[in-house]
Amino acid sequence: MMRAAIFALALTATGCSDRDPHRSGTIDGPLSGSHAISERASGGETLAGVGQEGLRVLIAPSFGRYAYYLSLRRLPKGCVTPDDPPKESSVGRICGPSRIDVRRFDQFDRTVTTARFFLPPWETHHLLEELDARLDGWSGRNSGGTDGTWVKLERVRNGQVTSMSSNDLPDPGNPAAQLSGDLLRILLSYGPSGFAPRSGSWDVRAPGESAGPCDVTDLATPLDRGFGSGNSDCDATKRWP
Repeated sequence: MMRAAIFALALTATGCSDRDPHRSGTIDGPLSGSHAISERASGGETLAGVGQEGLRVLIAPSFGRYAYYLSLRRLPKGCVTPDDPPKESSVGRICGPSRIDVRRFDQFDRTVTTARFFLPPWETHHLLEELDARLDGWSGRNSGGTDGTWVKLERVRNGQVTSMSSNDLPDPGNPAAQLSGDLLRILLSYGPSGFAPRSGSWDVRAPGESAGPCDVTDLATPLDRGFGSGNSDCDATKRWP
């Protein structure tokens, strides 16, 4: 019964539906209808808040404890990347570190935990370059079933929005699958400790369902010994005798 209730809540949070109008490819413009990123998930942040260059993402495992909403915006506002053609209005406003805001929504007790950190320009460039290349060439299917880890993304590029909603993450060419993996790595590397999931599926189980700090469905907790953010004792034993 608990599983059924959690599953129903996950479907509500992700907007999953058997009548999915976006079975394949990408969408020109924001996500809409049941696929829109909800105000509850974003904390009221709108797509306009991302600016002319940025990203909004909602990642929600159907049976997991947490849904994660992330937004990325380049700073300062209105900046251009070194690869952009020069504009008179943007002289002296080359983009620096990007700001990432995260809301972690607990689907069991409905509490919200927030985090903010900054991503170096080269990390942002790599993240968005890889995503744009995959979005530009994507025409595959987006839905692999009614459960799994759902990823909703809205990419703003030069003021134009490209979106998709997908749970067909086993496909390595799927832009949502690539983005999900990149964002998990970024959260583990730059985000606060004990905040990101250990599992690549973003699945974290409720208290009592996980088997302890070495369970892959627990949160990633870093070591005090300085092996790097996101590395737990369980991970360290795999690398060190």
